[in-house]
Amino acid sequence: MAILALALVFVGASFAQAQQAQSTAGLTVNATVSEFAALTLAGNTGAGAATITFPNSDPGANPTVTAGPVTVSASFRTNGTATVYVLPTGAGLVGSAHSSNVIPWSNISSTSSGAGFFAPSQGVAWGVGSGSGILVGTGTQSGVYADSFTYTLLNSYNYNVDSYSGTVTYTLLAP
Repeated sequence: MAILALALVFVGASFAQAQQAQSTAGLTVNATVSEFAALTLAGNTGAGAATITFPNSDPGANPTVTAGPVTVSASFRTNGTATVYVLPTGAGLVGSAHSSNVIPWSNISSTSSGAGFFAPSQGVAWGVGSGSGILVGTGTQSGVYADSFTYTLLNSYNYNVDSYSGTVTYTLLAP
């Protein structure tokens, strides 16, 4: 009888431990992953130096002159197709002394090697394209991409003596 009582005491102690109070609560974890786009231009003098200058040269000896390179970097996340466009502003490079002096955008072109999602291109004239710009890159794989672009100006005796400048805008769209 003593053995049976001892066994009941041990079983009772085990049962008492199994009856501990317990409470649980759930944690909801959310994350929003949206489209993202970042575009940078870096000239041969470093990031933020997005300026090119074509050298002065004899058109008879050098019918074209080049400038650059400029590194165009695009990073994006999208479920669709990301695109990079170049959109020239105005009619072309405008003379600083005489605004009637204009070198048309169609006399300037860009060339890229085709790294990453940038399309390899040879002499894409800036004067062509739709109102949204000239397509220079497209892709569906999210990531970080960079390519080096060089620029060519058709050199001409017909340009008036002046200092010319103009602006083009690179746009990255990641819908």
